[in-house]
This record gives sequence, structure tokens and C-alpha cells, in this order.
Amino acid sequence: MASQAAEQIIAGVVLSERLAVTMYGAIHRAQFSGQRNLRGLVVDPRMLAETSFRLSLTEAGAIATATALAHASIVPTVAVEEGGPDVVVVTRGVGRYVTVQDLISAARANRGQGGKLALPVAAAIAKSVVEALAVAHKAKVVHGAVHPRSVLLDEDGAIRLGDFVVGRALTTAVAQGADSSLWRGLSGYLAPELVVGEDPSPAADVYACGAMLFTMLTGEVPPGSLHSTPAVERLVNRCLDTDVSRRYRNASDLLENLLEAFEDDRWDIAERAEVIRAAGLSRADTNIDEATEDLLASLGNNAVQVTPTRPSIDLRAEASAARQNQQRTPTTGAGKLDALLADLDDSRELTTVEDLAFKRDPISELIQMDPRKREAIIQVKPRVPSLDDPDDLDDQTPLPAPRRDSDSEVRGLRANTHDEVRAMDALAGLDEPVRRISTASEQASAAADKLEAAAKRAEQAAVRADERADESDRQEQKRNPAPKAIAAPRSNLPEMPEFDEQPTPRLKSRALGIISLIVLLGGGIAFYKIYTSQQEQRAKNEEEQARKQKEADEQTRLASKAQMDRGTIAVSAEPADASIWLKLGRTNFDTMVLTSGQMHRIRIELPGYQAVDTEVVAANWTGKGPQRKASVNVTLKAVTKDPKTGKPSGEPLPARPPNLAVDPKGFEPGEGPIHIETSPPGAEVWLLIGYPNTGVSFPTIAGRAYELRALSDGKLPGFASITADEWRDGGNPNEPIDLAKKKATIEKRIELAVDPDYKDPKQKKGK
Repeated sequence: MASQAAEQIIAGVVLSERLAVTMYGAIHRAQFSGQRNLRGLVVDPRMLAETSFRLSLTEAGAIATATALAHASIVPTVAVEEGGPDVVVVTRGVGRYVTVQDLISAARANRGQGGKLALPVAAAIAKSVVEALAVAHKAKVVHGAVHPRSVLLDEDGAIRLGDFVVGRALTTAVAQGADSSLWRGLSGYLAPELVVGEDPSPAADVYACGAMLFTMLTGEVPPGSLHSTPAVERLVNRCLDTDVSRRYRNASDLLENLLEAFEDDRWDIAERAEVIRAAGLSRADTNIDEATEDLLASLGNNAVQVTPTRPSIDLRAEASAARQNQQRTPTTGAGKLDALLADLDDSRELTTVEDLAFKRDPISELIQMDPRKREAIIQVKPRVPSLDDPDDLDDQTPLPAPRRDSDSEVRGLRANTHDEVRAMDALAGLDEPVRRISTASEQASAAADKLEAAAKRAEQAAVRADERADESDRQEQKRNPAPKAIAAPRSNLPEMPEFDEQPTPRLKSRALGIISLIVLLGGGIAFYKIYTSQQEQRAKNEEEQARKQKEADEQTRLASKAQMDRGTIAVSAEPADASIWLKLGRTNFDTMVLTSGQMHRIRIELPGYQAVDTEVVAANWTGKGPQRKASVNVTLKAVTKDPKTGKPSGEPLPARPPNLAVDPKGFEPGEGPIHIETSPPGAEVWLLIGYPNTGVSFPTIAGRAYELRALSDGKLPGFASITADEWRDGGNPNEPIDLAKKKATIEKRIELAVDPDYKDPKQKKGK
């Protein structure tokens, strides 16, 4: 199997075939630092163009904590390498896989499922994701961008959560002021506090888990109504609470309550085999995994056969019968079964021992050369006694020559001694297993015992030295007696007994006391340092908490002050019968907040495809009150080009939509965004906001930038734009527009020019 050629090399990461394209960039098969079977995510250059995102992505501390995460439900991050303008996130390969988003899309396409996953599969996915986040939160790591696209189901039935590095960098960057369009792909799974600029927190991951479970159970992205079992429904609603204080604090608390909810509602959790079937990743037993393929690829042309072959019993029987025909006399049972049994009885396949002459091994030769079998070696100079050896203090005579009782040649030369016995015991003790001190406490205890023994031996040596000195003084007095004194007259008092001069008492050795004092002083110093360090750390923690509380209060104050202000756009045009359109954006995306109490007409345009007019009716809306949300899905049809002009041959839409008379009922009051998806994506979406001859007064949000377009048959399109700063109504020009006072209405006028190439469709039909 030939290894695949490298497609490119970035910062030492060898990238080969491209496996997938995600919202973060392209994923390639990769090799790095001698490791194969890796995946390399080449981050999208448009994301890297945001300085805050790039700095968050390449921060050394965040990378170290992410690469240290290890759990069966986490896609391991190997490294984040930066090479010039590119950044590659290297992760461990997981073989063939599908994402949870793929499962949800397949369920939506299957009308029988209604967009919902099977309850056991949804339970297994939720359990694995929350377990992964619990490990991350314990390590002080916040994901920040949990999404069904980040959850992988591989061919082994494992469920893993990935994108820890890029997800955290994305939400952190947007919270620091980066373009919020970076996270449009995460719509529906972002906690409300992230949208207003707060840093990602464990509570934001809890919200994303609740949103994912909501989608798996309903087939739709929240907000909406969840009809499930009681305990699970309460858990999901608490996860999706807009008040952070009412959510679960982190994934550990969520995991505990999730398992209890599954138990209370008697939910089954899918096994690996059921997950594999649900993901559609079942494979034949003859396949080999990617790690084996990579290993064989690294061996090159010398690789062994990929698919192992196992000869059947029939083939083995035929081979055995053939050998018997060549070397043995054929038996009457020439069948395949008899041949197989005979083959099993073939003695040639048994291991035999070669009958060789006995030879003495080198160890035996060394034993025969033992010098103790020769004559005794007389020690010329006596050994100097050591205070560390107790035997030297008891007997200071030179050791006799070594001797073994088993040697009959030397046995009669000299008598056995205690030293020889001790030496032989020591040699015998070498065969005993060595005791290893495995803990610091045992090492300290052993060191203290050695010090105490050394102090006792020193004390004994000092006592013996004093005794020898006293004995020497007495011998000297006997050799040189003092002159006799003149006899004094005998007294009548009884004779007093003579007292020998006693030696001056000596204090015992202070070694043990000094060691104990040193130990006590060291312990006191260590305790003082630990205490002061704890006090300093406590003071730092209190200061940090006070700073964070102050920042939170300031953000709350600014957020309260920067509430969205209502504004109105008034547009006039020439001619007055023109239609006025407001640009909402490019698909796929969520629009601004719009009212759900009326119909909205939108026009979708993409070069090379037929433009489409459609309406957002009451059936498109879900939810209640301010939590309402609409969804629109449109498939665009490609058009051919005119061979003469090279222009698309699609029919242009009229300036006024033809279905103006349609006025369906059933709209409910409320407001929310409209999620618009097209296939293919990237189409421009325009909202019809009125006609100048009847007055255009469109209510919207002040302080935002808008783009307007006027259309009239026979006229060229006219455009006008409104910048965010145009809403400012005096005040400090350097103050952010969200905090500044804003105008209530902005008026715009658009004049249309005649289209020289316009052909009236009615006249064309008349001809």
C-alpha cells in the first residue's frame, strides 16, 4: 500500500488528503512529530484575520490546558502549530465518523422520524457530551461553542466532543469585540449572555447542551415547545433558562441531574452497537482500521498482505494428504477428514530437543576458579576500624582469611570465627529480594534510624575512649607512685574507708538532640512559609473576586444603559410606485428581530439561479411572545446562460410581487428572528417594506447599519444606505453608538434612472 503524498506542510504538520470542510476550516489527514493517523484542521483565513481570535487560538496557556484533557468522550488535541499566516489544530484521528448534525439532518429528511432521534441514541449522545464537559470544567476549560457539528460518532460506537480549542477562541474573540458574524453557524446554541458580549463560562456550555438535547428530541432548534418525559423536560428547560443563576452551575451538576432524569423517566441508553447502526457506520469484519493502514503505508513496498487469509479445513486436508502420499504409506481412509487427522498427528510438526553433549557453562567455570579454595591470604596491615560499623567497635583484630565449611581442603587450617559467619550470612542475604522504600515517609524514617544509630555508636566510642584514658592514668600512677608522707599520730576516731578517685562525669552525645532541634526548626520554618503563602493567596483571590465583581457590575450597568432603541426608516422614491426593499443578509443566517403579527414578503437572489419571491406566513412561526422564531427553507434552481449574450436566461421578477392580495390569517402577536436557509447557500435576501405612494415607515432598531433598494419596471435599481452613526442625535461623537442618544426617524430618498435595455413583457407578447 503506497503512502499518500503530502498536499502541504505547515509548521512541521504534514497534511495529505482533505477529509471534510467545517465552519472552522478544512480537515486533512495529518502527520506530526512522528505520529500518524492524526487530523489537521487548517483554520479558515477569514477567522484568522480577526486579531483577537488568532491571539486566543494561539495562547500558550489555553493550548496547554486543552492538550492535557484526556477522556474517552473527548477528541484529544495534540498541538496547535502556527506557520506564517496559517494555523493548524492537530487532533487525534477517530477513523470514519458522522456528526450529530448529520444524524439530525437525516432524521429531518425521514418523514417517519419527524426530525427526532431515537430516545436511547439521544440519551447516549447527551450523556457522553456532558461527561466530556464535566472533565473539561473540572480542569478549568470552557468549550464555549458546543454544537451538533462538534460531536462525532465513530465506527466503534464512541461519542466524542471536539473543537475545544477553536470553539473557545471563537466565543472569546467575539466577546472581546470581534465581528459577531463569525459565529453565525452556532445560531440557536449560543447562550443569551454570549450574544451581549460576556465571556464564555461553564453555564454557557450547559445552555448549549440543553439546546442540543432539545434539537435531538424535537428536530428543531430552540426556542420552541418541548413535549417529552417530565424529568427530562424539566432538565432541558432549566438548561435553557435565560437567567444564568437558575441554570446548572457546570457540567458536573448537569451530569448528576441528567442521569437521575433518565432513571426517573426510565430511559434506556443506547449501547455501542445501537449507536453504530444509528450512525450507519456498520462495516464488514474483514476491514482493517486506519491505524493499521497507516502502519502498512509506512512500511512501503515491504508491507505484508492487508487482508489476512485463513485456509479452510478442506485446503489443509488436501495439503496434508499430499504430504502423506509423498512420505507415508497411504491409508484406507483417504478422505479429507482422515487426511486432516493424520496431519494433526504428524510428528514433524512437534518441537524436538537436539541431543548434544553436555558442556560446562561459563558460570560454572567461574565457580571453579573461587580463590577461597586456595591457601589462606594473610592480611599484612590491619584494617582501620570505622565508627559506622558496630563490628569494628567490638573486635578490632584483623579479619582472618575467608573460609567455607564446604571446602574440605581448607577446613583443617583454622577455626571458624564470628566474622566469617556474619560474612556468609551477608552473602546468603543477597539472594533475598531487595526491599524498596516507596514512600517519602518511609525514606524519612529510614534516614532518622540511620542518624540515631550513628549517634549511639559515636556515644559508645566516646565512652570506650574515656575508659581507656582512665585505665592509662591508673597504670601511670602505679608505675610512678607519689613520695610517702610522714606518718601522723593515730586518731581515736574510727578509720575512714578509702575512696578511689572517680572520673569526671561526662555528658552524653548531643548529636541526637541537635538533629531533633534542626528538624523542629525546619518544620517551623516550613509551616510559617506555608501559612504566609496561604495568606497571600487568599488576599490575591479576594482582590481578584472584587475586581471581577466590579467588572460584572460595570458590564451590567452598560448593558442596561445600552438597551436597544426603537427607530423608524422613512423612504420616498421617484417614481412613487416603486417598491422599497431592505437587505437582511446572505443565507444561511438569522435575521434581525421582526414582528410575528403580520406577513413578511422576501426576495431571494443568487447569480446563476432563478430569483424567488416567498412569504413568511403564520405557519412558519413557533414559540410564544418574545421567544418566537420563524424558519424558511428554499431550494434554488440553476438557470442556463444565453449563448449569444452570455447572460442567465432566467426570468426577471417584477418590481411588485404578484401575490399582494394574499392576506392569510392566524398570526399571533410576538417577535423574533427568521432563520433563512437556501440550497445552495450565499443568496441575498431582501425584505419588502412598502411603497412610496402609500408611505414607507418601517419600524426597526436604531443604531444599526441598513441597505435599501428601490425597484420599478423600466427603471434601473436605485440604492441607499444608512450607517450606524447616522442615528446619533448629538452628544459626544466618541461615545459608542449603543450608549448615545439616537434619532427616532431617518428619512431617505431614492431617484431611479430609466433602463435603456428594458423590454416590456406585455409588448413582447403582443408582437
